[in-house]
Amino acid sequence: MGFSSILKLKTDCLPAKMSHFVVDKFSGKDMAIKLNVETLKLTRLLLASCWD
Repeated sequence: MGFSSILKLKTDCLPAKMSHFVVDKFSGKDMAIKLNVETLKLTRLLLASCWD
């Protein structure tokens, strides 16, 4: 499952392991989730689209 699939996942809560992963990989300075291969820049538009 690719990361773009996760963004379209409609759930009320995240599994504990995924929550810890996101917190560990999150950079508040850059407002991004830094993965091994690339970085997912978090913007208002991106986050708003997850709740549409």
